[in-house]
Amino acid sequence: MRLREMQKIISQANIEEGKLVSVQSGMSNINNFKKLLSIVGNLPIFDDEIKYIYESPLYETSSDSMQISSDSVRREIFRRANHIYFSTISLVRLFGNMIDELNDETISIKIRESSDFDIIIKDLEKIQSCISQIINHPEIGGKLELNSWEYGSKWMNLYLGSILAVSIVASAAWSGAVVNKKIQEGRILSEYARGLSIKNEAMEEIRIKQEEAITRLINEEAKRIQVEFYNNDNNNEDLERLKYSIKMFSELIENGTEVHPALTAPETVQNLFPDFAKLDTITSKIKLLSDK
Repeated sequence: MRLREMQKIISQANIEEGKLVSVQSGMSNINNFKKLLSIVGNLPIFDDEIKYIYESPLYETSSDSMQISSDSVRREIFRRANHIYFSTISLVRLFGNMIDELNDETISIKIRESSDFDIIIKDLEKIQSCISQIINHPEIGGKLELNSWEYGSKWMNLYLGSILAVSIVASAAWSGAVVNKKIQEGRILSEYARGLSIKNEAMEEIRIKQEEAITRLINEEAKRIQVEFYNNDNNNEDLERLKYSIKMFSELIENGTEVHPALTAPETVQNLFPDFAKLDTITSKIKLLSDK
């Protein structure tokens, strides 16, 4: 999980009111502590403590206070609760010093997992090229700047200069994901055909038909974006740039690159980006556009 995602989760908690209070032979402020736990429990750092507390007498009551007869159990619950509480406070301070705020004109990109420096450099060049191709346009008003690298990860944040630039990049990434899905489907079909011992001539025809289908899809996706974002939707140079961008995004996505909005972006902007946890269900927006 990204540090920025952890920061967003913690920001939802009322930490000050969430401290479990030790009283004579028992605990109080249990309900507020449980609220805190329900939020920070989404962080991948308190698993052991939370598992212990969930299985403790604390979750056998709905009251805000309770007596616990066993001194050792009471002390252990309180020790683990304090660890969660004070660690969360420390994380808030740490994130405040480490993580800069991102505005809505920023996107986040996760590059593929690889230790090969040449591969990473080539991916970065593709990212720079496929984004710059479509945002360096007078109607988009975009620019590409590196905002930051996130600590201990392969995430980088890019400032694009305008909401329109973010939107067109999101659309190109969506189209790239659609194209990549189509390519994967074609590969599955080819493997199935090979399993049927189809003749080489027929296999070659299948390959050519698949390539033609991918080319048509890229053209259609590029035209959709051109119509949506550019006033002159007959400019062939703009269309070629979009086609190039979609193709590059398709290749990057296949290799594990992810493109995301800023975590603080409004829902309308977030919905423009593909959901990288559900790429197998992504569908083209061409029909949706034609239905409007």
